[in-house]
Amino acid sequence: MIGGIGLSVVLPLLAINLPLFKHLENLDLFSWSIGLGIATAVFVAVLLEVRAAETKEGVDEVKKAVEALEMRVTRGREVVASLVDRDGFYRQMCKYLEEATTRIDLSYQAPKRPESYRPSEQKKRYLAALSGIIDQGRVPVRRLVRLTAENKEWLRELVEQYAGKPNLSLSVLPESMIPSVSVQLFDRDRVVLVNLSESDTRLGARDVIFESKALTEVFETYYEAVFRAADPLVENGRKHLANIGRLLS
Repeated sequence: MIGGIGLSVVLPLLAINLPLFKHLENLDLFSWSIGLGIATAVFVAVLLEVRAAETKEGVDEVKKAVEALEMRVTRGREVVASLVDRDGFYRQMCKYLEEATTRIDLSYQAPKRPESYRPSEQKKRYLAALSGIIDQGRVPVRRLVRLTAENKEWLRELVEQYAGKPNLSLSVLPESMIPSVSVQLFDRDRVVLVNLSESDTRLGARDVIFESKALTEVFETYYEAVFRAADPLVENGRKHLANIGRLLS
């Protein structure tokens, strides 16, 4: 399973790497600690999963890769990070949707369709903007959606909406494969991480946004690994009839 890596490997690497927040400008301690912590953990998990090893050789290789990532981030000062509340999330997602030119990779891990949850003006704008991007067909869009009984009707609607549009792909993840972080990628330098737990009311924020080529590459690796493990329903506009019949009936 994605991310199913021993804590004995991940935690020591995090302990080594978290103090690097002090090298960055314009980032508060909380943002940087969470940001690099998540990035490093996911990076380690993906590489170890790919290599299927918790051997000394595998860990050494991952440490070198993480050190290379940190050097890019800390020396290049190329990270802009922020924590956002739910309205801030939708506001930023709208902006990124409108500005995207090369790719949009989205994840939806809630057990019910978006309309089932608390409405807001920012959320309505985001859903309208996403529908517009899909209808325009100007940017490749991939979408990962959690497969639940409650989401099946909505998924059938998405299949019909995506079918026949070569820039659109839709895949589903079963309950047993839901990752701990929901990743959204825009172009090559923007990442939005959705915290799947409830909002932290003390901070008024729950999601993390990065504008960084280095961290985007990390989460691109993560997204690709999850997407490959998912079941496709629509691939580049073509319906995957066997999976649709098996999973959405």
